[in-house]
Amino acid sequence: MLSHQSAAAVLGLPLVAADLSQVHYTVPLAGGTRTSGGVRRHANLLPRDHLAEIDGVCVTSVARTLADLAGTSSFLVGVAAVDQALRLNQCSVEDIRQAALELGRTRGRRAREKVLAFATPLAESPGESLSRVRMEELGFPRPVLQQRWTLADGTVAYTDFWWPEHGLIGEFDGVAKYVRHDYAGHRTAADLVMAEKRREDALRALGPRVVRWDWATALDRPAFFRLLSSVGLPSPVPRATLFEAALERGTRSRSSA
Repeated sequence: MLSHQSAAAVLGLPLVAADLSQVHYTVPLAGGTRTSGGVRRHANLLPRDHLAEIDGVCVTSVARTLADLAGTSSFLVGVAAVDQALRLNQCSVEDIRQAALELGRTRGRRAREKVLAFATPLAESPGESLSRVRMEELGFPRPVLQQRWTLADGTVAYTDFWWPEHGLIGEFDGVAKYVRHDYAGHRTAADLVMAEKRREDALRALGPRVVRWDWATALDRPAFFRLLSSVGLPSPVPRATLFEAALERGTRSRSSA
């Protein structure tokens, strides 16, 4: 039974910055846990309602997969996957908690509860989930999600992030809106860029400032910290701490290479 990251991939759940170096599957408790040759075998309970089949592939259910991910993966991986499942009504937080409860184990419970307490159906893309996690990690104030605005021409716009106390709108600028048909329809990338510019100008005309970022910036903690700090968002995290951590990671990467 494919599980964890492997089940998430088959189920179409986002795996933001996840470790995909191993194939994960789960066997009954008697099978034992083992890792070899790029395959990770997990021994755990497999209640019948935790199982699903996608195009002939046996996987753990959405709720069970999210319970496993949230308890064993990074906070970012868990939040991005749970956010999307909640947004698409694939399951509820209580479904995930129930799936975890039926496992009869407490391992990963604290990490799982942290993810479930933070997850929201208001994150409309994995990039927004990534951005929320970065804001939390870096100590920035939590924004209002999907704030509704009535523009001067009477049309309505929703913004990804809004900090009313700072008069600041934040927008995650993913590639999907410019290339995917379900976002773009029959409009060209140039049409979409101009529409975004007009929308942003209309938002600025209401008074708020607007800051935008993309995947590369959100994935880079120091870059994201610099960006949000530059527009006046406060954070208790010392700037030097971020750059020392980034330097240490780079040194380890070069050593391992």
